[in-house]
Amino acid sequence: MILRCVIEGAPVGKGRGRAVRQGPGVRIVTPKTTRAWEARAAGELADVYDGETITGPVRVEVLAVKARPKRLQRRADPEGLIWRPHKPDADNVAKAVCDALEKSGVIANDIQVVELVARSVFAERDGEPRVVVTVDLVPELPVLEETPADAEDEAGFHDDADLPADAAALYAAMADQSTRTAEGKAAFRALLAEYQRITRTGQPLVEWFDDGVGSGDAERLVAILEDDTPPTEQPAQLALLGAAR
Repeated sequence: MILRCVIEGAPVGKGRGRAVRQGPGVRIVTPKTTRAWEARAAGELADVYDGETITGPVRVEVLAVKARPKRLQRRADPEGLIWRPHKPDADNVAKAVCDALEKSGVIANDIQVVELVARSVFAERDGEPRVVVTVDLVPELPVLEETPADAEDEAGFHDDADLPADAAALYAAMADQSTRTAEGKAAFRALLAEYQRITRTGQPLVEWFDDGVGSGDAERLVAILEDDTPPTEQPAQLALLGAAR
């Protein structure tokens, strides 16, 4: 184990950024609560880690412990931790933790987190809210041989005009009218997943779009793609699709 840190206080999930106009453009702003928690967590992580910044792949475990409500303080209730299927979601807490790990200098970039385990629970009967973060290196993966089916898929991709040839083509597709609807966005996600599976890029979306189109708008466009808010409720974000083309 490289690091174990207990961050006291209630878990905070990664809040959804909002679009804010800045001059002729628009930028995505992270909620104040998220920024404050990530800054505090980064400070505590930096305090317990005294090594060099890790540059290789890592495994991260996150235990998000929320205060136990009174309804679970009955005599019949367990003394220990209880699963908590409520907000903030375990995966959103994990996103905030990964960002804090990067800001703390423990890791160089959160794309290094190749294995992530997140658990969301209520505290023990007398326990306190907290977030427990564990970081460790990951073992080398065994060499996987390509199956005949994989080879057929890859060969088929290069001859198939139905799939885009590169990231630039997918970037352009994001500005198409069809991606302004929930159905269009879902279809685009499927297309993107198929492209990444066949080409084996393994790159994060932001990095992949940025490399493909050389655009500083990559992060904003990916945020739009991953946003499940109904299109009618995000006019500012959707306006970027046409403006950034």
